[in-house]
This record gives sequence, C-alpha cells and structure tokens, in this order.
Amino acid sequence: MRACEITAIVRAPASAVWSRLAAVCEWPNWLPTITSVSPLLDRQLAIGRQYRIVQPRLRPATWTVTELTPGMSFTWETKSPGVTVTAQHIVTEAGADTSTILLRVVFEGLLAQVAFFLGRRLTSEYIGREAEAIRTVVEGPHGAA
Repeated sequence: MRACEITAIVRAPASAVWSRLAAVCEWPNWLPTITSVSPLLDRQLAIGRQYRIVQPRLRPATWTVTELTPGMSFTWETKSPGVTVTAQHIVTEAGADTSTILLRVVFEGLLAQVAFFLGRRLTSEYIGREAEAIRTVVEGPHGAA
C-alpha cells in the first residue's frame, strides 16, 4: 500500500475535534492547506456527498464521502485517470479531555506508484500541517466554537 499518515494527540475531547473536522466547508477558515471547499449538493457531511476542494500546488479535485461514522471518522476519495486517492480522518478518545487524530492518504490504481512517488513529499507536508492546525484550533481559546 502506498500511503502517508500521521497521528497526533490533541488536548481536547473527541467531540470538539470531530465538530471541527466534520465541518469540512469551514476548513479554509483555519486550515492552511485548503483554499476552498465547495459542496456540490449540501454542506452536511454524509456518505455520497461530494465537495470540490482547491489546495495550493494541487489541481482542484472532487472528493466523494465513502464512509462515515459520526463523531469518529470519515473517508473520502478522489479519482483521476489511473489513480484513486483516499483520505481517512479518524478521531478517538485517548483519555480525559485528550484525543488522537489519525490522518491517512492512500494512493491506489495503475498509476499509484508514480503518483505516490511524485506526491509523497507534498502529501506528507500537508497532512502534518493539517494535524497541527487541528490541534491549534481545537486547543485554542475558542476550540469548541
């Protein structure tokens, strides 16, 4: 499997982390790796919903939610010729007012090896920055807002 992933500890309850993570249309307000998120139907995160995402240094992509466990995780994917990229976002309780977040990006398909080779560095950088941004916004003074 060709994947990049990061796990981070967040000093906040999983519910606070999830509320920020699940509000994908709000990501551009606090996530430096996302320029815009445009829902193609509805803003509410749900299986089958699609979002057009624009990120610096990447082509705009349409992501489709494929799995959702409210309060805990969601997975979405985007496809281009020869490559499917799947991104998982998983939040778990790690103790009193502490959570763990796992961000994983998986490349699959005929051209996955090439896409992973070309995109591994940027993908790793972005998920690292995303984990840090989630931690900063949730642990901050208005984290659960």
